[in-house]
Amino acid sequence: MLCRCRLYSWRIIGIGNPLRGDDGIGCRAVSELEKLNLPGAIDVVDGGSGGISLISLFEGAERFVLIDAVDMHQEPGTIVRLTRAQLLSAQAEVKPLDLHSGDLVGLLHLADSLWPIKDVVLFGIQVKQVDYTLDMTPAVAAALPQLIRDVCATVGHAQCVSR
Repeated sequence: MLCRCRLYSWRIIGIGNPLRGDDGIGCRAVSELEKLNLPGAIDVVDGGSGGISLISLFEGAERFVLIDAVDMHQEPGTIVRLTRAQLLSAQAEVKPLDLHSGDLVGLLHLADSLWPIKDVVLFGIQVKQVDYTLDMTPAVAAALPQLIRDVCATVGHAQCVSR
């Protein structure tokens, strides 16, 4: 349960299923971010398999980073960064891997009508496989350190250090 008494400047939400190989990249990123010395104004949350259940995670923060596996017909491990405006214009091109992601743009509109959102950034990572396995493919696993650096830079803390 999130603390409703505090307003975070950023909430980073990792989305995915770690039992489905590369689809777990969002959850793995959250695990790595939790090891860093992030300021208290930044909240890191595992959004699980996503869908409409994510709506409650938009309460109590002003800005959001979403991390999820995508299929954009890129090389596996490619990191795609989309701003709110780009998300709205690229809706037809950014396809969720399965039903867990639902309609991201619709979810953002709903969240924004409930709690005004100042900023949203999606980091989508091109996957290679989403079979039932705990292991990510080497290309996606190799993208994780760069993904963490990109997320830290986005939230204004490019000098994240391990605890």
